[in-house]
Amino acid sequence: MRAGARLLNVRADDELAYAVALGYRFGGFDGKTEIGVELNGGIGLHEQDSEELPLEALGYLSHAINPD
Repeated sequence: MRAGARLLNVRADDELAYAVALGYRFGGFDGKTEIGVELNGGIGLHEQDSEELPLEALGYLSHAINPD
């Protein structure tokens, strides 16, 4: 465990991080191209203000040039 810290209006302390992703592969399992979105975030265990509830969404496009 480490001591908490404060930077401007954000308190850095214990946090539960989470991530989830959803993708669609064109052509099923044998397809070479996939699009999707990933969500990453965290929940402060001591404070739940808007500053302590980050959420990031990242879209992606993936293509297997050589799927071997």
